[in-house]
Amino acid sequence: MPTRLAVAVAALALAATASAATPPRYVVALPSPTSPLSALPPLQGGRLPIRVYRGQLTSDERVLVGVDQRGTPRRLEVEQRLLAHGLGDYYLVVPAPVTDVEPTADSESRPGLQQSAIIWQGFSPRRRLLGAHAVLDLRRSASALPLRLHVSTRVDGRPVTGGGRLDGRLDFSLVATDATGATFRGTIGATNPLEVARALDQIRAAQLAGRPTPAATVGIRSHVRQIALRVRAQFMVSGRIDFVGPLLRGLKVEGATVVNGRRGTSLRFRALLGIERPTLRITAAGAAAGVAAPKIDLRATPLTPAQILQPPGASSWAAAVHARRALRDGEALLARAFGLLAGAGRTHQYATLILSPDPQNRATASYRFTTVRGMRPSVRPPSRGGSGIGTLGGIAIGLAAALGLAGLAVLWAHS
Repeated sequence: MPTRLAVAVAALALAATASAATPPRYVVALPSPTSPLSALPPLQGGRLPIRVYRGQLTSDERVLVGVDQRGTPRRLEVEQRLLAHGLGDYYLVVPAPVTDVEPTADSESRPGLQQSAIIWQGFSPRRRLLGAHAVLDLRRSASALPLRLHVSTRVDGRPVTGGGRLDGRLDFSLVATDATGATFRGTIGATNPLEVARALDQIRAAQLAGRPTPAATVGIRSHVRQIALRVRAQFMVSGRIDFVGPLLRGLKVEGATVVNGRRGTSLRFRALLGIERPTLRITAAGAAAGVAAPKIDLRATPLTPAQILQPPGASSWAAAVHARRALRDGEALLARAFGLLAGAGRTHQYATLILSPDPQNRATASYRFTTVRGMRPSVRPPSRGGSGIGTLGGIAIGLAAALGLAGLAVLWAHS
């Protein structure tokens, strides 16, 4: 075995030497793992964002989706927490299809609402938490959600609706589909697999260290051709389906684990959704007495670019190429690299359902789908006093920023 590995390493080294001696016919740039593949997400609010602040901002979003008993979204809310790092005044305009906004319980300032945008104005004493609980216009926002749910609960063929309870044969299904598909087009050809592997390692190392993604290129020496790849965002999906009431025994369940408790029967699940598995399907069938429509609680968290770029069975892509014969086809590995990086970029888009005022800094998000009757908006006034913003104050500062009086205005658009 060591002899075979030594031969493989020597062959790769010779190929790398030969490749270095032959100039590439074509040089392709690898996509950034944070580059978007489409306009949405994040959602647009019909106006330019404004950032007047010297410091840095990180963003964390909790997206709350209320669904009916068929899985159709009926309410969409977002808790966006912006953490300001740095001393100084701030004025921020976050465009979004917002119909109402309140501060989160832990916010240290109070947001304003202006022409489909969340407005922040105040002073940061080196660190300040800006938390907004926003209600979004469902008609303008639902299409940007990453998952589509379809739920069916029937007893003896009759749909279970409202709060009624039925006896008979239960047939339940939940289908969650990754709705983030997008197409990426790239150029591939014969290339050195180690060159591709080293580029992937450099990009992943930057992501792990929180550094800007380095520009990475790969030389193609022959057989140049165009490809179109279908990619999807990747999410870790988990949750539970609760049938409250008498225990449901003898159920035939697929895609979930049955847990019986004092309040009833739960189906619990966990799966990775993405390009290899775009659909999660859970079914349950069997005799039931006094069954009502279940309560659904599903959570989806986007993977990070570093997670998506994890090399298979090795500490680095270079080591994986040395260890695995299947990775030594340079053209195939380049196509795989394009798919991974484009998929990471698509996934990164869902780290912000609504815009972050500082898109170059860290952003995270999670999505929670629950049945509407179980939804409890957690909105109340902030625990500590902060500065809000009125319409006239916002207009005045916005005009000042536009005229350059503050000297700090940063206008940017996301496409």
